[in-house]
Amino acid sequence: MNTPPVIFGSSTVKLYSDGSIVGALQWVPYTGPGQYFTPESLTRDGSWTMVSNKATTDRPAPQATGAEEDLLPTWTPVANNARASYTVYNEWTINQGGWIDQYGVDVISQNLAALHSVSLRVNGVAKDTFTATPNTAGTYLHDITPFVAVAGSVVRVTLNVTQVSNNLMYWYEGAALFATPPVYCSLAVGSKDGAVPGTTAYGCHLLFIPGTASPDWDVVAYGGSAEGAALTSRLTALEQELARLTKLIEKKR
Repeated sequence: MNTPPVIFGSSTVKLYSDGSIVGALQWVPYTGPGQYFTPESLTRDGSWTMVSNKATTDRPAPQATGAEEDLLPTWTPVANNARASYTVYNEWTINQGGWIDQYGVDVISQNLAALHSVSLRVNGVAKDTFTATPNTAGTYLHDITPFVAVAGSVVRVTLNVTQVSNNLMYWYEGAALFATPPVYCSLAVGSKDGAVPGTTAYGCHLLFIPGTASPDWDVVAYGGSAEGAALTSRLTALEQELARLTKLIEKKR
């Protein structure tokens, strides 16, 4: 029985229950800068698993040019409250290329029984969302597969907290915190409950790493060395199985 196709960039790879693979994708071990890759080459460079979308000699993995920063700067917020559900967001315009690997919100102790819905959007397009009823107060950062953001990208993190019974619901805000744009940004604004966005910031976080990334490569996955070793082993096995199937097809011709 066939499993659903797995999409890597522009490739469709069909994985079957017996472990076989059919598709244009090919596993190519990364050996170093300047290496030539044909289109649909899957490789691992450091913690990044990447697939080429054209023939290229560009390095697969994005390369950092600066330190990772939370684009909600260090602050001393004021805690306000009301007997109502609410929605807040922070929105940043990035002034250089890089990538995003975490976003999140401040969970306030008085809101622990409330449903929190959090979303990440880039240029108006939803990239990720999660919903939870947290049991621990503090800043919660949500891990995602990193995605590249080019200079000029507008990134928004939104938090909706649903009121419990007739309880007071709390939020954090920092007046004029965005009067000066944070590092790596040309503009930052915040808003609550649909108000005109302004310089007041709210408890929504975005972690950004400045860097360069080749448009010839698409991100498939990101993980540490142990995860990478397991993935490399599996991909090597798939490559060997594809070679076996190719030989069988050639014999039947």
